[in-house]
Amino acid sequence: MSRSVLIYGGGCIGAVVSFMISATIPARDLAIICRSNHEEVTRKGLTLHSTIWGKDLQISPMCFKTVEEAVERHRPEYDYVFITTKGQSKLDTNTEVVAPAISAQTAIVLMQNGIAIEAPWRERFPCNPIISAVLYLPVSQVEPSVFTHALHTEIQIGIYPSQCPEDDSRAEAACDELCAMLKRGGAAVTVEDDVQVARWKKILVNGSENPVCALTQLPDATFLQSSPLAIQRTRELMEEIAAIARAVGYPQIDQEVVEAQLSFITARPLPGVVPSMMADVKAKRPMEIEPLLGNLLMLAKESSTPSPRLQLVYALLKGLNLSYNS
Repeated sequence: MSRSVLIYGGGCIGAVVSFMISATIPARDLAIICRSNHEEVTRKGLTLHSTIWGKDLQISPMCFKTVEEAVERHRPEYDYVFITTKGQSKLDTNTEVVAPAISAQTAIVLMQNGIAIEAPWRERFPCNPIISAVLYLPVSQVEPSVFTHALHTEIQIGIYPSQCPEDDSRAEAACDELCAMLKRGGAAVTVEDDVQVARWKKILVNGSENPVCALTQLPDATFLQSSPLAIQRTRELMEEIAAIARAVGYPQIDQEVVEAQLSFITARPLPGVVPSMMADVKAKRPMEIEPLLGNLLMLAKESSTPSPRLQLVYALLKGLNLSYNS
C-alpha cells in the first residue's frame, strides 16, 4: 500500500525532498504546501537541476496553498508530514498550522535547521512518531519553481526522543521506512541512535559560518581566506557552541569535532558555498536567527555558559534583519 505524504514548505528543502520521495510515492499521494510560489508550482510542477542526480528533473506533486485545502481536496490525513519551512524559535512553531493533516498515526518529520526545535512538536503531538533530520543538501532557488542542487546528499535521521517507550515501536518503524524511501530517492541516509549529536555537529557550522557569511556577504571559502584572523575567529565561535553542547549533556561535541567541522568548510574550493542566511539577506528575506542563534543563547543562559561572541553575532544579525524587514 502506498504511503501518503504532505510536505509543508515549497522552498529549497521541500523541492529536493519532493524529488527524493517521488521515487517511492506516486504523485497522486504526494502533496506540497506552497505559499509565494503556489501559482508557478501548480502550473509547472517543480524542476530540479542536480550535479549528482541529473538536470531537468521534473516533479509534479499535488500543490495546495494551505493545509486545510490539502485536507479537504486531497487527503483527510497523511502517513507522513514533512516540515521543510525555515526553522523557528522554541516559542513560535507551525504546530497548529499543520495539525489538521495529522492523525494519531501520522509520523512528523522535522527537516529544519537549528537546535532544540523538537520539544514544541512533542508537546503538541505527544503520541505521534517524531523524526528529526539533519540535512547536508546545498540547494538554491533560481526561479519560483526551479531549484539547483550540488555537492552533498547526506541526511542523518533519528527519532525524538532518542528512546521510545518499549510498548511503542511505531517511531522506529517509521524512521526505518523513511530511511528506505530517502535512499531510494538518491540520498545518503544514516539512522542515528541520538540525532541530537548530529544536530549539534551541524549547528557548529550553522551558528558560525552561516551568520558570518550573512554579515560579510561573502561565500564561506572566500571569507575564510579573506584575512589571517578569519579562520581563528570562526573557530572561536564554534568553540562557544561546543561548550554549550557539553554543558547541556553532549560531551561528544569536543575540540576534535570542532576541528573536523572547521576543516569541512575550509576545504571547499573558492569561492565556496553561499549559506542560507547570506542567500536570505541577498533576497531580503527574514533570516533563521532564532533557531540557529536564539535557541543557542537560550541554552547558554539555562546552563550558565558564557557566550559573548554568539551574543554579538546575534545582535548584529537582528539589526541586519531589521534593516530590510522593518
